[in-house]
Amino acid sequence: MGFERGWGDTAQRVSEMMQLLLDILHAPDPSTLETFLGRIPMVFNVVIVSPHGYFGQANVLGLPDTGGQVTRIIPDAKGTTCNQKLERISGTNHTYILRVPFRLENGILHKWISRFDVWPYLETFAEDASNEIAAELQGVPDLIIGNYNDGNLVASLSSYKLGITQYRVVHGIDVFDPKFNIVSPGADMSIYFPYSDKERRLTAFHGSIEELLDNPEQNDEHVGMLSDRSKPLIFSMARLDRVKILTGLVECYCKSSRLREMVNLVIVGGYIDVKNSWDREEMAEIEKMHALIKRYDLHGQFRWIQAQMNRARNGELYRYIADTKGAFVQPAFYEAFGLTVVEAMTCGLPTFATSHGGPAEIIEHGISGFHVDPYHPDQVTASLIGFFEHCQKDPSYWDEISNGGLKRIYERYTWKIYSERLLTLAGIYGFWKYVSRLERRETRRYLEMFYILKYQSLVKSIPQGVEE
Repeated sequence: MGFERGWGDTAQRVSEMMQLLLDILHAPDPSTLETFLGRIPMVFNVVIVSPHGYFGQANVLGLPDTGGQVTRIIPDAKGTTCNQKLERISGTNHTYILRVPFRLENGILHKWISRFDVWPYLETFAEDASNEIAAELQGVPDLIIGNYNDGNLVASLSSYKLGITQYRVVHGIDVFDPKFNIVSPGADMSIYFPYSDKERRLTAFHGSIEELLDNPEQNDEHVGMLSDRSKPLIFSMARLDRVKILTGLVECYCKSSRLREMVNLVIVGGYIDVKNSWDREEMAEIEKMHALIKRYDLHGQFRWIQAQMNRARNGELYRYIADTKGAFVQPAFYEAFGLTVVEAMTCGLPTFATSHGGPAEIIEHGISGFHVDPYHPDQVTASLIGFFEHCQKDPSYWDEISNGGLKRIYERYTWKIYSERLLTLAGIYGFWKYVSRLERRETRRYLEMFYILKYQSLVKSIPQGVEE
C-alpha cells in the first residue's frame, strides 16, 4: 500500500502502527507518541564530539586522554594515526573518525596538550568542526552528542550553528518540552560478562593476571606484595588524578586496621614512576601514592599496578577479583557516568561507588551495590567493613549483592538498550523540531549571557599552548 519503511513489513505490524496513530489522534500522551516515533527510522547521521586527547585505533592506549570521535587532529602523533584527518573505523561500513585541528592565530597546534588546557581553543574548534561535519555529510547530522564538559560545550555551540535543538530533562522523556536527555551507555558484553559464566572465561589470561598480582619483583609495572592471598580483594581501576582519588581510597585502607586485617587492596592506575607521566595532576597523585606506601608500611597487604591497556584482560581481571569474593570501589569526588562501575557490575563484582554523579543512579543502594561519599572517608571505611563482616557471617550475602548488580545492568545498562533509547530520542527530537516553532528565546539569552560573562572570562586565564 506504499507504507514507508518503519510502518511494518507484516499486516500485524502495520495494524499496530495504525492503532498507535489513532490513539495519538484521539487522546495524545507522551508514552504513546514515544512508542510510535521510536518505530519510525529518522536517524541516519550521528556525530559524537570529544575535542581532547588521542583517539585512534592503534597505539593510543596508555597515552593521555584517549577519547573522542570528532576529535582533534594532532600532527605530532607519536606513532599513532591521530594526524589523519579522516579514518575509517575497522569493522564498520559507515563510521569514521574525523579530526579537526586546534587553530592558532598563525597556524594550528601541532602537539598534544592536557585536557585542562583545551578551553581557549574550543570556540574556534566548534566553528571549524561544524564546517567540516557539514562538508563530510553534505548536510547536517540528525543527532549530535557531546563527551565530557568540553565536548558538550562544542556540541552545544555546533548545535546552534547547524540548527540542532537542545533542551534538558533529567528523568524520562516529555516530548512536549525538553530536548536534551541523558542516555546511559553499557559495557561491551563480549568482554564484560559474569564471572559465573565459566565456559566464556578467558582463562588464557590467568597466568599474566597472577603475574600482575604475585610477581615479587618491584618495578615500573607493579609495587607492593600480597602475603595472604586467601583474603578477598578490594579492587579499583581508574585514571590516577585528583577527582578519581585512588589515593583517598588507599588512605582509607591505610588508617583502618580492621579493614587491613580482613581484605587486601589492589589499585590499577597511572604510572608507578613519576618520570613517565606527562600529566601534572597524575604526577602529584603518583608522588602521594608513594608517600602513603612509605608512611603506613603496607607491605603484604597492598598491590599497585600500572594502568593496563588490554581490555579483554581487564574484563577477566574483574572476574578474577570476583573469584576471591572481593569488591570493586570507585570513590571519585564526582563521576559524570561511571563506566567502570557498569563494567564491574556486569562481571558480577559487588560495587561501591561515589554518591556524587552517575553512579548514584546506576546503583540502588543496598540492593545492586552501595553508594559511598568520598567527602566522608570514615563512612567509606565503615561501609566496606560492614559489607565484608556481613559476608563472613552469611556468605550468601555476597551473591545477593552480585546478583542484584547483574539484574540492574540487564534492566538498564546494555548497549542494546542504549542504542534503542538513543534512536527513539533522536526521532522525538526530529519530530519536535518539525512541528514546533518554540525557540525559548529567554532561556537562550540567559545562557548566552552566562557564557559571555563567565565562561569567556575564565578562558582568558588559561594560556594558549606554545609550539616548540
